[in-house]
Amino acid sequence: MTALELAVTDLAGLRVALDLGMDRVELCGALEVGGVTPSLSLAAAAVRLAAGSGLGVHPIIRVRAGGFTYDDDEVAVMVADVRRLVELGVDGVVVGALRDGAVDLAALAALRDAAGGVPVTFHRAVDAVADPDVLDVLADAGVSRVLTAGGE
Repeated sequence: MTALELAVTDLAGLRVALDLGMDRVELCGALEVGGVTPSLSLAAAAVRLAAGSGLGVHPIIRVRAGGFTYDDDEVAVMVADVRRLVELGVDGVVVGALRDGAVDLAALAALRDAAGGVPVTFHRAVDAVADPDVLDVLADAGVSRVLTAGGE
């Protein structure tokens, strides 16, 4: 089955996704820089608006624009964001973290654990990984979906 997802930055975009019958939205702040974690207030409003519609709200968890290598402080902030967003009722989270050109398994484990039982999607950071077995690595790490811009 093909699922349709739309990246949105506001409630107007979420309404478009509802009107188009999308399956999910990737809720982002600052999409013009590749997306960062949306505000908690926006996420709460999106969850309320989508309630009962079948539209899944999956916020991106990204502390800043730029690359996907994060220090311990940045990972801690993203973990806290995941916990708060899950408490608000999001349907899943979209994460990605790299270390030395590979998936940062420690950061990914912390983010996955913070997500509790909601699905974890690995975002376009996957396009910067050279390992041809990256999908197996992500599946073994508990990732349920992968978003890609198509890689190289």
